[in-house]
Amino acid sequence: MPVIYGQMGLCDWGSSNGLGLVFLHDYLMCMCFMIMSVVGSVLFLIVPKVSYFCGGIHFRNVYRNNWLEFWWTIIPIFLIIIMGYPSFVQLYAMGMNDKPKLITVKVTGHQWYWSYEYLINFPNLVSFAEELGLFNNLDGKGSSDENNSMSDVNFDVVSDWLISYDSYTISATEGPLDSGFRYGQYVDYPMVLPGDSDVEVKVTSADVIHCWTIHGLGVKMDAVPGRVNTSHLSDLRPGFSGWGGCSEMCGVNHWQMSAEVEVLSIEDFILWVMTWIYSDLKDEA
Repeated sequence: MPVIYGQMGLCDWGSSNGLGLVFLHDYLMCMCFMIMSVVGSVLFLIVPKVSYFCGGIHFRNVYRNNWLEFWWTIIPIFLIIIMGYPSFVQLYAMGMNDKPKLITVKVTGHQWYWSYEYLINFPNLVSFAEELGLFNNLDGKGSSDENNSMSDVNFDVVSDWLISYDSYTISATEGPLDSGFRYGQYVDYPMVLPGDSDVEVKVTSADVIHCWTIHGLGVKMDAVPGRVNTSHLSDLRPGFSGWGGCSEMCGVNHWQMSAEVEVLSIEDFILWVMTWIYSDLKDEA
């Protein structure tokens, strides 16, 4: 489910990073509510000149209390530890992922659009699909003409293949707006990722500093010229659609740098890759 205008909670998660951030947010909100309730109750008891809830004690005449000072120092330290530890666990879980990655995607920021590059090791992708028995389900995908045309291509000659394209924000001048169309949010060619897999995303910039942000995936990475920042995405949820954009002011058309991610099932992703390769091979023929 996409972000709904006026909603109180976070958007749906699309990866383990996003799920971990949602849990961390809910956990911290519960802790903050508990702290606010305790502190508010204590203030309600001691702020009046005479607290009738504590036997009429006049707290304004208390100038020193060693035990009070001890506990109001120890308790906040304890609260900081129990609130900070889960955040450090989530931080390291997002940055230290040594699992083998199915694909690597390079995201490059431009003024004012994104470009995506997939370095596909096609034999490894095919062997991975065969291990899972996915090709048994590909026969019914796509039209018969498309399947017959793709069957004429010898994919055995394909080794490492580069799929690259640019992604621009769809403006209102490009056609009539349908009901529910999110102006300035949809793009012509979104990033496509395989579900139920691990993916490595590398982010850089070709001109000025940008920031690639996708809600739901738990990704917000600076795109710096001459530097590559890396993020690891795990357990991508098939069917997830995420939106975001550039979170760094990058010029007059900064608002046009929308980003969209579509997570497909592995079967559909392999078919998407084969369609791209088939189209490129057909153009070269």
